[in-house]
Amino acid sequence: MTTLFSHDAFHDDVAHAFNELMLMEQLSRLPEASLIRSMQSFPEALLERVLDAVAADGQRNFPKPWPS
Repeated sequence: MTTLFSHDAFHDDVAHAFNELMLMEQLSRLPEASLIRSMQSFPEALLERVLDAVAADGQRNFPKPWPS
């Protein structure tokens, strides 16, 4: 039986995944200079957290792609 919480959590996960795909698609359309400028606007603390997570465990903190 699906509870209201798990149903809402599922929809939140789907919404986040959709937003990530939309962002990736929009970033892919930017010219290189605009992409670099956008990335330079990310807070340094956020970039450090991402790089630390990747170095710590080889991207295990990131979602796995769907199986093909």
